[in-house]
Amino acid sequence: MDSKTLSVLIADDEITVLDALASVLTRLGYNVVGTARDGAEAVEMVRTIPADFLVLDISMPVMDGIEAARVITAEKPLPIIISTGITDEVTIEAARQVPVQAFLTKPFRKEQLRASIAIALTQWEHQQEAERRLQALLESSRASSGVAGVPRISEEAARQFGLTRREYEVLCKLAEGKSNAEIGESIGAATRTVDKHVEHIFDKLAVKTRTAAVARALHMAA
Repeated sequence: MDSKTLSVLIADDEITVLDALASVLTRLGYNVVGTARDGAEAVEMVRTIPADFLVLDISMPVMDGIEAARVITAEKPLPIIISTGITDEVTIEAARQVPVQAFLTKPFRKEQLRASIAIALTQWEHQQEAERRLQALLESSRASSGVAGVPRISEEAARQFGLTRREYEVLCKLAEGKSNAEIGESIGAATRTVDKHVEHIFDKLAVKTRTAAVARALHMAA
């Protein structure tokens, strides 16, 4: 895809960095469709503004970039580049636990940003291909489903992973293809609460995507 057709959302609490990043991205040919000053704003921005990828700083108020990335990838996955000026081992290790596609150390030059975007988009394509293979596994489970077109996940499989009753309920809704907001409405919980349930499911199943979570549970039940 031509870079000029790609849109990007960016988040950084330093206005000078935010403006500079927007300027560089524009010069590189990308369409900056939204800017955020904190992690919570970034999460809401992703929910309402269509974009092809996100550049997200780690150190931000209200919700840091690592937590924001967790929420975004659990709810509405898209390619994420994490940018940071902090390089201590604790921060780097925490960032590695988040399913993002590339890292960018500040301060950075235009060519470094360009390279990070290329890496992120390539990684995303590879992950999407893996997701398609996992989706094929889900499709193969439809014949044994109790609901037309929805794979059945057994409670026994959920217990093997240590899922709580509520997490099992959320996982079943994930198998139905529901968004976190839709799951919240159906089980009477806030979207942020569902976000946490999905995060815990990912941790317990050792996966990073919704499809992988469902596929892993189905594999254990087979």
